[in-house]
Amino acid sequence: MVFIKCNSLPERKEESGEKEQESSIILREKIIKHSPLENPNPVLRVNKNGKVCYANRAACLLLEYWGINKGEGLPQSLTYDIRRILSLNDSEHIEINTGKGTYSLMPYACPEDGCIDIYGFDISYRLRAEEKLRSQCERLEKLVELKTLEYIEINEKLAKEVAERERVEKTLRNNFQFLETLLDSIPSPVFQRDLNEIYVNCNESFARQIMGLPKEMVIGGSFSEFQKRVPKELAEIYSKHDRELLENEGSRYYETRVICDDGVVRDFLFHKATYQDSSGKIAGIVGVMLDITPRKKAEKFFRKTEEKYRLVAEQTGQLVYDYEVESNQVDWAGAIPQLTGYSPEEFRQVNLEGWIEHVHPEDRDRIWKVHEKCMKNREKYFEEYRFRIKDGSYICVEDRGIYLKGENGNTYRVLGVIKDITERKLAHDNLEKSEKRYRLIAEKTKMLLYYNNYRDDRIDWAGAIPQITGYSYEEFQKLRVDGWMGLIHPNDFQRIRDAHEYCMQHGGDFHQNYRFRRKNGTYFYVEDEGVYLKDEKGCVYMAVGVIKDITEKSSAQEKLQESEERFRIAAEQTGQIVFEHGHGNKNIKWAGAIQDVTGYTVEEFNKFDYTSWADHIHPEDRERALNELSVYKEKENKFRIEYRFRKKDGDYIHVEDSGVYQRNEDGSIRKSFGVMKDITGIKLALEKLKESEARYGSFMKKFRGIVFQVGLNPALGLNSTLILVDGNIEEITGYRKEDLISGKIDWYQIVHPKDRERLFENKERLVKDPMLCIEHDYRIVNKDGKIKWVREIFQNVSDPMGKKRILQGAVYDISKQKEAEESLAKVEEFRKKEIHHRIKNNLQVISSLLELQAEKFNDLEVLAAFRESQNRVATMAIIHEELYRSRNNETLDFSAYLKKLTAVLFHSYIVRKGDVDMQLDIEEIFLGMDTAVPLGIIINELVSNSLKHAFPSGRRGKICIKLSRAEENTGNKSISNITNNIGSKSSVDKNVQYTLVVSDNGLGFPENVDFRSTTSLGLQLVNILVEQLEGTIELESDSGTRFRIWFKDPYQLSENLSSIKGEIQ
Repeated sequence: MVFIKCNSLPERKEESGEKEQESSIILREKIIKHSPLENPNPVLRVNKNGKVCYANRAACLLLEYWGINKGEGLPQSLTYDIRRILSLNDSEHIEINTGKGTYSLMPYACPEDGCIDIYGFDISYRLRAEEKLRSQCERLEKLVELKTLEYIEINEKLAKEVAERERVEKTLRNNFQFLETLLDSIPSPVFQRDLNEIYVNCNESFARQIMGLPKEMVIGGSFSEFQKRVPKELAEIYSKHDRELLENEGSRYYETRVICDDGVVRDFLFHKATYQDSSGKIAGIVGVMLDITPRKKAEKFFRKTEEKYRLVAEQTGQLVYDYEVESNQVDWAGAIPQLTGYSPEEFRQVNLEGWIEHVHPEDRDRIWKVHEKCMKNREKYFEEYRFRIKDGSYICVEDRGIYLKGENGNTYRVLGVIKDITERKLAHDNLEKSEKRYRLIAEKTKMLLYYNNYRDDRIDWAGAIPQITGYSYEEFQKLRVDGWMGLIHPNDFQRIRDAHEYCMQHGGDFHQNYRFRRKNGTYFYVEDEGVYLKDEKGCVYMAVGVIKDITEKSSAQEKLQESEERFRIAAEQTGQIVFEHGHGNKNIKWAGAIQDVTGYTVEEFNKFDYTSWADHIHPEDRERALNELSVYKEKENKFRIEYRFRKKDGDYIHVEDSGVYQRNEDGSIRKSFGVMKDITGIKLALEKLKESEARYGSFMKKFRGIVFQVGLNPALGLNSTLILVDGNIEEITGYRKEDLISGKIDWYQIVHPKDRERLFENKERLVKDPMLCIEHDYRIVNKDGKIKWVREIFQNVSDPMGKKRILQGAVYDISKQKEAEESLAKVEEFRKKEIHHRIKNNLQVISSLLELQAEKFNDLEVLAAFRESQNRVATMAIIHEELYRSRNNETLDFSAYLKKLTAVLFHSYIVRKGDVDMQLDIEEIFLGMDTAVPLGIIINELVSNSLKHAFPSGRRGKICIKLSRAEENTGNKSISNITNNIGSKSSVDKNVQYTLVVSDNGLGFPENVDFRSTTSLGLQLVNILVEQLEGTIELESDSGTRFRIWFKDPYQLSENLSSIKGEIQ
C-alpha cells in the first residue's frame, strides 16, 4: 500500500512532538552518513532505470514486501511516483504499509552519479499524535454538543420572549433589539417557520451562509427554497419529519448535508422544535443548524488511522503501550509474541505493577525512579533496561515514551514503544572489547588517538604520546579542549577554532592540518582527522579521531605548492586549459589559457562546476561525450574525448579533453587531472584533408599511410635519427614496424634506385630551408619485390622544447592513384588528339568554304583577302594536324611545323622555283599550343608580307626565318618596353626567352609607314599577337626588312615551376 503525502505533516500542538521530529531528521542524516548498513531505518539507492543498487538491512523488509531483490527494478507505480516527485522538485514523501510496518520514504536525486537515494523513517510517532488528536476532537465534540444545547435553550427562551413581546411590545422593544443582535451573532444558522412553511425569522448566518440572500429577503420566503439546498431524496424525508414534529410537538435531532451559498456541501446537525402562539397552539417550527463538517472529516480520518494503527502495531516488531493512569490499565499492542513469548491475551493482563516486576532486579529501582520523575514533571521517557520474557530469560530493551498532561496539570496518560536492542547491546560490548585492543595497538602506531566525551568534558588520549609530544601519558591525559587549543600554533589557532566550532554545531567530519607544540616548545605539523557524533537531540556528544605527525609530508606539500605555482604560470602560456576535478564534490579547479580559449575570464570560468561544463558541450555531442567519459571512469585510468564546446560569445570550438584518474584503494575515483586543448584548427585541417582525399575516392577503395618523425642535426648534414614511425607500415612496405625502429631496415634502402638521388636532393633542400614544405612522389620496392608508388609530404617542425629540429611527415600508398592517373592520361591524350583532328578538319572545311566563296568574285583585292584568310586558317590547321600526329599533344615541334607552313605559303602565292629562296635556321624547339598558334599566325603574316611586297615582278631574293633560345640584353629590354609598353610587372620571365627573326633582302619596309600603327590587317594582327604573347618586336630596315621578336612560352614556364616542387615522375 503506497500513499503520497506532503512533508508538511499535521501541526503538532505539543512541543515535544516537534522536537522528536527534528531529532529524527538529524539522527537520519548521521546514520545515513556514517553507518548506512547498520541504520535501523531503510536506506536504498536506485539507478536511473529504477534498479536497486544498494539496500541496507532495514530495507530488506521493503524489498521482501515488493517481491524483489537487490539489482532488480522497483515496482512501476513506485518508480513513477519517485520520478514525478523529483521532476516537480516537490517535498512530498511516499508512505509504505508493508503489513509489518509503515514507513515514510523520501527520494533524493544524486546528479553526480545519476542515482536516487531513498531514505525511510518509522512514522509510528504520527499514530500516537493522531490518537491524541482524536481524543481532543472527542472533547471538542462534547463541548460543541453542550454549547449547542445551550444555544437551543436560548433559542427556546427567545421564542417564548417573541410571543411575550406581542403582548408587551412597548416595554420589551429594547430587549427585542438585543435579542435580534444576539441571534445574528450566533455563528450557527437559526430559523423560524410558521405552519404555512413561511420563514418568519432567521439570523444572518442562515440568510447569508445557507440561502445566500439578505435576511430581509429570506423572511417571508418559502421553505421550498431551502429544499433546493438538500438532496431531493432527503428533502421529502425532512418534510415528513417536520409534519410529524408539528403533529406530536416536542423536538427532534438529525444530520444531513446541505449545499451552502458558496457551492460547498457541508454536514449539519439539525435541532428542530415546535413553538406555540399566545393561545397555546403550535404556531410553527424553530431550528438551529450546527456545522459538523470538521467532525465528520475527523471521524472518517480517525476510523481510517485507527485501523492502520492496529495493523501497524502488530507488525512493527516492537511493543506499543498506552497506559491510562486513572484506571491503571495498560493497552499493549505490537509484536507481543515475538518479543515476550506471551500471547497477546496473556500480556494484555500485565498492568503497571506487572511491567515493573518484569524489569531486571538490578535495573528496577532506577527505572521506577525515572518513571516517577516523568509522572511528576511530564517529561519524555527514554531508558534502556533488561526485561524478563516468558521463558525466564532477559532481553535488552529500549523504552521510549511520553507522559501527557491533563487539564488539571497531572499526568493522565503514557504512550510509548519498547524495542528489543539485545543484538545492539552485544555489538556494543564487542565494540568495547575491540576498543581496548585498539588502544593497545594504537600505542605502537606513532599516532595520537583521542576520544572526547563532551557530556563529562573528558578527553581520553592514547597512542604514541611521549614519542610525538614529549609529554608523559599522565601529563597528556589532563588535557581538555582548551588545553589542546593552547598547544596549537598562534597562526593556525583561529582556523582550527572555527572548524571545531562548526563541527560542534553541525557534527560530521573534522579534517585539518596545523602546527602543534611539543613539550620542549618546538612545533611540528600534524594531520587531525576525526568525526563529531550527534545524539538523538541533534547535539554533539562525542568526538573521536587521530592526530598524525606529518612534518615530512608538510615539507613535501610546501615544495608541491611551489611546484603548483610554477605549473600555474606555465599553464597560462600553454594555450590550453588545465583542470583538476575532485569527484567527492562538483567543484573543478581551472587554470591555463582560459580567456584565450573560451572567452571567459578566469574568475567567471572558475565558477564552472561539472554541470556547467556539461551544459557548454554542443547538444549533438553531449550524450556521446558523457557516455564515453562514463566508460573511461569504469574501465580506464586515462581518458580522451573530443567534442564541441561553447565559448562566451556563443561560437563553438572543437576541443580535445584528455587526462588521468586518481583512484582510491577500493577503485573509486578520487580525482581527475586533465587538459582541454583547442583543436579547431586541426579539425578544419582534417576536414580539408578529407575533402582532398574525396577527389581520389573513386580510384582508391582503401587508403593507408605511414607517419614519421626524424630528428635532424643540420651540423651533421643529411644524417638523421628515426624518432617515430607508425601506421600501415607492413601493408605498404612488407616490413614490420619494429624493423624500421630498430634500424634493421633503413627507409632509403627500399626507395627505388632511380628516385633515390632526387629524394636526397629534396631532403637537402629541406635541411637548408627550415620553412620549406615538400610534397613529392616516388617509388619504393616492397619486401616481396613489388614496386609501389608513394606520396611523401614532410616539413620541419620543432620538438616540444623548441630546441631541436624534427623532420615530420607522412607517406601514402598512391599506387592505385598512379594507375588511375596513367589511365586518365591515356584517355586525355586520346581526347586531345581527337579534338585536334576535328579542329583540323573543321579548319580545312572553313578553308574550302573560303575558296568556294572566292570563286564568285573577280576583284583582285577581294581575292587576295580571301587568300590571306585561307592562309591564316591553314596556319592553324597545320598546327592541329601536327599536334594530332605528335606523341605529345601538349607541345609542337615548331621546326617541322615551319617547314610545312612555308611550303603552303609558297604554294599559295605561286612562287616560281628559284625566284625566292626560303632559308630556315631553327633549333629543335617544342612550344605549347597557346604559343604556337599566335606565333604561326605572326610568321604567316610576316612571310606573306614579304612575298607580296619585298620582291617585285622578276626580282629574285631570299627570306630567312630564325628561331632560337636567347638571353635578353639590356638594349633589348629597352626596345621591348618602348615598343609594346610592357612594364616590369609582367608575369613573363624576361631573363630566359626565345628570339624569332623573320627577314628578307627585298625592297625594304617603307620609311614613312609606322608598322605599329597601320591600316594593314596583317601587321595589326602581328602587333596584337606579340602583345598576347607578352613579347616585344623590333623592326630593322637595313638591306631589306628584318622583324625581331622576343617572347616566352608559358608552357615551358609551367614546366619549370613544376620541377621546382621536387616532383619525381
